Amino acid sequence: MQLSQRGTLRLAGSSAIALLISLTNNCASHSQPMTAQLIERKELVTMEQQARGAEAAQPQPDPKHSPEQVIGFVLEALRRNDTPKKDSGIRLTFSFASPGNREMTGPIDRFIELVKNPLYRPLINHRRAERSPVKIAGDLAQQKVTLIDEQGRRATFLFTLSKQPAAPFKDCWMTDGVERQPNEENEKDRQIAQGNGHLSKG
Repeated sequence: MQLSQRGTLRLAGSSAIALLISLTNNCASHSQPMTAQLIERKELVTMEQQARGAEAAQPQPDPKHSPEQVIGFVLEALRRNDTPKKDSGIRLTFSFASPGNREMTGPIDRFIELVKNPLYRPLINHRRAERSPVKIAGDLAQQKVTLIDEQGRRATFLFTLSKQPAAPFKDCWMTDGVERQPNEENEKDRQIAQGNGHLSKG
């Protein structure tokens, strides 16, 4: 190390190289945490964007949807209830409930409790659905659906839908009720759920 004629500090030979290496290492050590933070932040942003995209892609009431399609949307949403977020399936189910049904079963927090009632619990995260043909009479439609739940038990539900006569859902098929059908397997659940409300309109 020596002073130049202008009084500035100069490093010669190996000293200059050593200083350069030291500075480079210091820069690298500081940049690594920053790089990790940037990657983590980018991953979080990507996950948020994917979640918003998944929500935006959720089906909504539309006159072009048939009764069978509406029931299919509801069943698939309930089968994957916590995708993309907790209780997303139940929330979508509520979005397809007719205005009259919402008056009976809402608001959404109460609706979530109703669906998690033992009587309707087989709807959530079921493994498979067996659907009978849809019966349509004018502006009313019904379909029986037998579900196999996570424990392999069977439960049958009757879906009742109606075509809405007025805005904002004019001509959209929406659910008026989902009623569990009686059988030996669900009689105990029916007794437990008695008096706790149901998903049917009226």
